Amino acid sequence: LELVRHDSHYARIARVLGRMHRDYAAALTVEALSSDAHMSVSSFHRAFRQVTLVSPLQYMKQIRLNRARELIQREGRGIAEAAALVGYNSPSQFSREYTRLFGAPPKPAMRSAVTVDEGGQVDLQRVARSEQGAAAKAEGQQQGKG
Repeated sequence: LELVRHDSHYARIARVLGRMHRDYAAALTVEALSSDAHMSVSSFHRAFRQVTLVSPLQYMKQIRLNRARELIQREGRGIAEAAALVGYNSPSQFSREYTRLFGAPPKPAMRSAVTVDEGGQVDLQRVARSEQGAAAKAEGQQQGKG
């Protein structure tokens, strides 16, 4: 029944989690988050870890890095731009933490050769032409080397 109570630690942490997901680009501190939860820093840290299994700073980092990956891969944003948009001041720090979380450094999104017409159908002829062009270019580069 403790989880159901409105003012339980779980409810307080849930409110803070909502703020973290909304304001992920802001410079949120553990002190400010614990204050939002009306808890001491140590109580907040303990309760937060019980709910999320990670520290508040680790959780914030995961939110930011996952959002940055979406910006890079789905929206085609540049790496430095995505880093800044999610609250990183240092692109090198962003790259280090991104690599640590995802196991590989951030890479710009690959532009897809696939196009979709107004009816939602994939334009296979354009895909075929694109693939032929890429193959011819690769062949030309190989001939230039030998």
